[in-house]
Amino acid sequence: MLYFEFSAVAVILSAIALIAIAIRVPSHDRKWSSDQELLPSVSSYGEYVTVHNVRQARYRGVDDYDVTHSHWTFSCSDVKKVWLGIEPFSKWSIFGLRPAHVFLSFQLENGTYIVVSPEIRKKEGDMFSPWKGLVRGYEIMYVVADEEDAVKLRTNHRKDTVRLYPLILSADKVQELFKNMSEKINAIHASAAFFNTALHSCTTSIVRHMRNVGIQLPQLHLLYLLPSTVDSIFYAHGLIDTKLDLQAARDYFLVTDRAQRCSDASDFSRCIRTT
Repeated sequence: MLYFEFSAVAVILSAIALIAIAIRVPSHDRKWSSDQELLPSVSSYGEYVTVHNVRQARYRGVDDYDVTHSHWTFSCSDVKKVWLGIEPFSKWSIFGLRPAHVFLSFQLENGTYIVVSPEIRKKEGDMFSPWKGLVRGYEIMYVVADEEDAVKLRTNHRKDTVRLYPLILSADKVQELFKNMSEKINAIHASAAFFNTALHSCTTSIVRHMRNVGIQLPQLHLLYLLPSTVDSIFYAHGLIDTKLDLQAARDYFLVTDRAQRCSDASDFSRCIRTT
């Protein structure tokens, strides 16, 4: 009898928890971490776009930084190339697969780079938990930043392994991808949305945008959930601009040491690609 009473209580509590998750509503009105307080947006003027609130944080440490934002205006035709960034961030693994953050860096004709990075939008004191990300525990935002912010944070301050791969895509396809991601940036700016570790994470969001513009990638894959080696999918589909084998490419496009050597370089993005 006691067992059945316990089971009934467990079912009721589980139902209450599921209902609480289901009725949770995303919001822009929270006490956000200062580096994610401002949402980016994109305005179009014919051939030209202005990206509002491009973040340019400068770090003394992971949690010690100054945040500034600026507006970048350029022609869509200036977007020439895109790079895939992968940052494994945890020692935890299963069958050799580890969590990782994935982002894109768009290269402009003048040699500047603009990073687009789907992430949880952190509230003050938040730490990332994949489990919390499954139960509507975070809103999503697309951080838009320069590489001295988005790359140097990961390589020089978190001391994580970061690889930057140039992708083989035509300029037209890169521009189409940028526009598709801009639409999502504006949609989030207009209406808050939830992050989801499985369905709306950094990796699954980027893959969805790529598939939206006709880039051939699998819709579903285990490596999208634990994406430390998701570069193998891009490599297998001929999307990485290299003639090296995969392991040699991983070694060649590793930028962590270069970024640390280039910490004071006047052109950080150029330095990490040429040093």
